[in-house]
Amino acid sequence: MIEINLLRERQKRYYQKVFLIRVVMMYVIGFLCVLVIFGITYISNRITIMYTLDSIKSYKQKISSEQGFMQEVQKYRRDAEDLSKKLFDAQKEYSKRPLWTKKFAVIVSFVPKDMWLERMYIIEGSKEKNNQNIFVIEGNLASDGLNMEKSISDFMNNIRANLSSDFSFVSLKEVKRIKKAESDDNAISFRIECGLKEETK
Repeated sequence: MIEINLLRERQKRYYQKVFLIRVVMMYVIGFLCVLVIFGITYISNRITIMYTLDSIKSYKQKISSEQGFMQEVQKYRRDAEDLSKKLFDAQKEYSKRPLWTKKFAVIVSFVPKDMWLERMYIIEGSKEKNNQNIFVIEGNLASDGLNMEKSISDFMNNIRANLSSDFSFVSLKEVKRIKKAESDDNAISFRIECGLKEETK
């Protein structure tokens, strides 16, 4: 009986020891599983964070590149606006300027057969002349031409009649007889001054 009791006691202790070992192993295995899960979660989170940071960096570079591009676009836009404004001002200024080529052609068309023009130029106005610019016509007239006074008068009247929008007055300032070096004939030189209107300057 005593041996049977001892065997039972040993068997009981053995089962208790096995149970305790199993419980400890379960705790260890559970702890290891938790560590593995936490490790996997940590690594996956780190990978996600790194990917997110790379994405943010890439977006920042794209935004910076786009901002640089937009700045260039804005610069070109401002340059285009400046050029457009300058072109508009130039067109506006051009529209105010007289077309002297056409005016010269008109004046020349009034010249009689016995008259020729030497030069035409502009004298800028001074305070004494109320800052009015003067358009000067200088020319000569054959001394043997008939009705010299009428030729000059007709020439001036044609200018008054056809260019009144440009000139405020047309005045004969000088008439004198000159000696032509190549011949014994004399000629008449004249000087006509025309006051340029303000919008024609």
